[in-house]
Amino acid sequence: MTIISLLFLVALLIISGLISGTETAFFSLNPSDLEQMRNRGEKNDRAILALLTKPKKLLSTILITNNFVNVSIVILSSFILNNLISPEVNYITVFIIQVVLVTSVILIFGEIIPKILANKEPMMFANLMVGNMRFLVSFFSPLSSILVNSTNLIDKKIKKKGHYITMSDLSDAIDLTAGENITDDEKKILKGIATFGETEATEIMQSRVNITAIDKWPPTRKWFKLYWSRALAAFLCTRNHLIRCLGSFTSKT
Repeated sequence: MTIISLLFLVALLIISGLISGTETAFFSLNPSDLEQMRNRGEKNDRAILALLTKPKKLLSTILITNNFVNVSIVILSSFILNNLISPEVNYITVFIIQVVLVTSVILIFGEIIPKILANKEPMMFANLMVGNMRFLVSFFSPLSSILVNSTNLIDKKIKKKGHYITMSDLSDAIDLTAGENITDDEKKILKGIATFGETEATEIMQSRVNITAIDKWPPTRKWFKLYWSRALAAFLCTRNHLIRCLGSFTSKT
């Protein structure tokens, strides 16, 4: 009976490792891998892409399966240790052995090693497990749907209670976090970017009397003469008419 239980325990450890590696493999596929699968269009490639269209459902299925397997490992290992260890041994010692030994075995063989291997070869691991994952996604669909819907509800509540930072707060943060290496002009530029959304059009508008219109191709001397003579005035490059504006710039003293 103990030998059969040990065989079941080893099988459960292998399943736990495969499921843990599947999580890493599927979610480690980069855009180039996905594009390669789309171009290839093989059966496994299409199945992998179909599973990744619903990542939350896939992840919840993996977590549900892994938890069931790991709980089974804990129960079965406790049964085996109770049969192997003498009843005369201190209960606390037995408990510590069970916790330390079982936890270490699950972490090493059911989590760490499989995830390292899957991270190195995600495509191979995904192709190996895609058939099993399709079955598990269908089998655990009721449970995974409950998990996905509950997480979606939590996400919506978190978004509603989200903290919104105003541009003024961001401007104040620049003053607090800016180092000594940043000059005052650079601070003004950063603040200008931060508060740009709150700037009213009337704050930057120029009246027509302060506008100097020049033709598209004036002589070079005329450009400089107007530029230096009308400080802080907005210049418009036009083509024979003020309304037909082709561009603008502002000179500063």
